[in-house]
Amino acid sequence: MDAYPLNASFYDDEIDAEEIRLLYRNMPTSLLANLVTSALVAIVLWGQIEHTYLLAWFVALLATLGVRYVFLTKYRNDESAQSLPSWRSRFILGAMLTGIAWGMTILFLLTIDSNIYDMFIVIVLAGLAGGSAASFFYVPRSYYAFATPTLLPLSIVFMFSGQLPYIVTGILLIVFYLFLIVNVKRSQRAFHSILKLQYQNTHLIDNLTLAKDDAEQASEAKSEFLSSMSHEFRTPLSVMLGHAQLLDQDSSSLLSEQQKSSVARIIDNGWRLLKIVNKTLDLTEINNGKLDLNIEPVDMHDVVDECLQQIKAQVDKRNIRISLENAGKNLPLVSADRHQLKRVLDALLENAIQYNVDGGSINFSCQQNDEHRLCIHITNSGECIAAEDQEKLFQPFERLGATKSNISGAGIGLVICKRLLDIMDGNIAFEKSSPDEGTTFRIELTIWETARK
Repeated sequence: MDAYPLNASFYDDEIDAEEIRLLYRNMPTSLLANLVTSALVAIVLWGQIEHTYLLAWFVALLATLGVRYVFLTKYRNDESAQSLPSWRSRFILGAMLTGIAWGMTILFLLTIDSNIYDMFIVIVLAGLAGGSAASFFYVPRSYYAFATPTLLPLSIVFMFSGQLPYIVTGILLIVFYLFLIVNVKRSQRAFHSILKLQYQNTHLIDNLTLAKDDAEQASEAKSEFLSSMSHEFRTPLSVMLGHAQLLDQDSSSLLSEQQKSSVARIIDNGWRLLKIVNKTLDLTEINNGKLDLNIEPVDMHDVVDECLQQIKAQVDKRNIRISLENAGKNLPLVSADRHQLKRVLDALLENAIQYNVDGGSINFSCQQNDEHRLCIHITNSGECIAAEDQEKLFQPFERLGATKSNISGAGIGLVICKRLLDIMDGNIAFEKSSPDEGTTFRIELTIWETARK
């Protein structure tokens, strides 16, 4: 499926086609209105005009309606874009023939000596001209072709009658005709603009849909590539780490101190790389919807205690203080997958340590909000995050300023946290960052009793 073009000529062609379709769609109603009106006129004037003349006029009018009906029938069998100009011309021709037939009613005025019947004809013709504007305004030329021969002959006859009332009526008919012409043109322009906007919106939506499909395909291809490459990396990396650990643990090894130091760096960096590979695989798995969760009531106190025990060695090594607020055993159970929730908290606490300063602090606080959700705030006293970088925090592979430091990582830890919490009906958000107050992230989790309801 190709994208729709966005050039003006393309829209104009489609708009012209739609306007012509609307002309023919409204034609049955127009033909019926002309038929009924002409029959009523014939009945009203039957006793005032020579029957031969009246019948001749009526037959002529029916003939024009018949021609238009034939055009309508053939148009329904051929609506191709190539033939649209000819169908517009045929419609205009049919409208002009019907207008001429109605204009011929001025001949009746020459044989009737009655003001009542004169005004009757005036009302009929003015009504036809006004009513047809609603059906013909899509293509103004079709309206001009109908209204001009319908009204102008009658107006001219009245203006040259020599009688003031008729002269004034003729002038009013001319004014009425011009008023209709102006309004038809305005209506057509407004309708043209509406149609153009509609087509532009439709084509824009189609193009956005195509772009979305392309982006999804690209994302899927990227995920498959990352998954494949991560698997290819993980196997030889594990083998390399295994051999390096064997060398490191072999007490009979004849390695020099420098070689042992190199082995230690291999192991350290290998584990870091393996961690990045595993995170990449995890993100691919989450994005592809292949992660199975076991949502259950989770005791937050136990999870927090496990996480803190796990990072104790790291914080002691860097002399980082940890303070807890409302994180005791009275915390409510939350709705989550215990393993994945611990994984999220581990990642956030690890970031709080990595991006902290030696001798800094980490504040871990919990509180229940008005929406019956448990809010967890994790604040570290490290360097604040620049304002221009804050919007990129949850974008994959965005490490912000960490690329210039010795902090390891791939920039997907927060992304994984966000995806996991979204799946567990939770939420994570960056809250604030300043030199005085540190950097704070907020997690929201659904309380189990609320989730059950």
